[in-house]
Amino acid sequence: MLAEETTPQTVLSTVVLLGKDNGGKFHASRFPSDQAEAALRAARLMKLRALKVTDAELDAAVQQLPEGKIYATGRGLVPFVKRELYDRFAALLGTAAEQLLVDETEATAKSAKPDSGIDRAIWEQLEVGSTVLASASADEGWFEAIILSLDQEKDIATLRWRDYPTEPIVTKSRSQLGLMAAA
Repeated sequence: MLAEETTPQTVLSTVVLLGKDNGGKFHASRFPSDQAEAALRAARLMKLRALKVTDAELDAAVQQLPEGKIYATGRGLVPFVKRELYDRFAALLGTAAEQLLVDETEATAKSAKPDSGIDRAIWEQLEVGSTVLASASADEGWFEAIILSLDQEKDIATLRWRDYPTEPIVTKSRSQLGLMAAA
């Protein structure tokens, strides 16, 4: 009797583009791994989030998203999706998905003054699950956000809005965060 040869299963990575347009409509689509670079360029041009999904369980959820297209101009077609599908997928972003691009927060973090925002000593004490204050945009107020991940070296935190869990995950630099006053 011959032993069956087993090969390890490889999970192909899928790239997902996700975001809202200026009119507040929801867009999301998936791209195969061989289109990853083109999808990232399209995400930058269209100011969308890009995520690399390598987890098999999460990849099954991603297959519910429509497949996107990349045009010769570099822009992509990222179709409208129903709010329910967008919300369901956005809620999964803090799991096994690797966030590849978020707004232009990294560029903002590099240009920010190193001593602005949360004090360095306090920053180093923050951990996943801590609550901080962050502004969604320049014309909005500050809202409570929960830290999903921290990059202490780059002074960047990935956040989920505490009171708006279905809103997209955001990344903010230390200079863009604040602390709540103790009661």
